[in-house]
Amino acid sequence: MGLTTLGYGAMKAGTVIQTVIHDFQDETINTTDSDVDFTGSSFNFTPKLSSSLLIISYNVQVQTNIDSADGNGCTIHIVHDGSNVSAAGADFEIYQRASSGGNHNFYSRFSREVSVSAGSTSARVIKLAGRPNLVSNSGRIRVNAGGNLFNSSIKVQEIRQ
Repeated sequence: MGLTTLGYGAMKAGTVIQTVIHDFQDETINTTDSDVDFTGSSFNFTPKLSSSLLIISYNVQVQTNIDSADGNGCTIHIVHDGSNVSAAGADFEIYQRASSGGNHNFYSRFSREVSVSAGSTSARVIKLAGRPNLVSNSGRIRVNAGGNLFNSSIKVQEIRQ
């Protein structure tokens, strides 16, 4: 029998119900020590079942800068329905260091994955936010540096429980 006859509730536990990939290329620059939403990362997702598990992952291009013989890094958060569901214990979860003076620009790609309960079948916003580790000496982060040069994404998989 097809899915249209049985519905999502008849699927076996562990079955992927849906996969959504949200791509964005917008540039975000953050020179503050506060979290900033990453431009273009926000999208709506609606689970099919309230009892399902959502696996949320990101793949993000980030440039960190600093004008000194120091390191810089950042933290990137997955925000699900208004809550930070991937909080790091510090703002240098991603960190790179140069041991000599001058301007340092590090281009990197980072990924992370978390799981959350769907809880309901209501639409919710999923997005990314983050901040640099250091803002002194021109410290900053740039997501999708230059805009349209890089592509970042968020993937949501809904899994039947």
